[in-house]
Amino acid sequence: MYEPCTRSTLLIPARHMSLFLEKLKEHNWSVSLYLAHLLRRYRFLIQNGCLEKHEFLKTGYQRKHQGLMRVDFVPFAEDWAELKCLRVFLNRSMTWIFVSLLLLDSLDLEKNLPEKYVEFVVPKISHVRLMVNVTLSRKKFLYARVLSMTRDRAG
Repeated sequence: MYEPCTRSTLLIPARHMSLFLEKLKEHNWSVSLYLAHLLRRYRFLIQNGCLEKHEFLKTGYQRKHQGLMRVDFVPFAEDWAELKCLRVFLNRSMTWIFVSLLLLDSLDLEKNLPEKYVEFVVPKISHVRLMVNVTLSRKKFLYARVLSMTRDRAG
């Protein structure tokens, strides 16, 4: 199904650890499966600006003094690559993105939205390939991030 990649690490704030473990239990205690679920489930919202871009070119990390707890796992290569693309596009750390998706998942949109909106807002299957292009300009004091989507022909 998926090709695994090397061992990776996420840093979860201590106050969100019980939520993380609760969600992990729903996914057979597999961080890799849960990450895949988060990216698949909320891809549409991410692409439509649900996660805030960091305003500076420098990467934005989680706030300090949160008692970050280390979680080691082996992600699926495709999911880790997508998270890296989101890191570049949002100028946010991959852990910041993961924790933001965890908090979004805690809202249980499927249960709390009217049924007719659930499939539109939280699509279950997406055949869209995420592509990130970063354009930097030496002539001006600005940079642009462009998120372009193409239909995934691989199925």
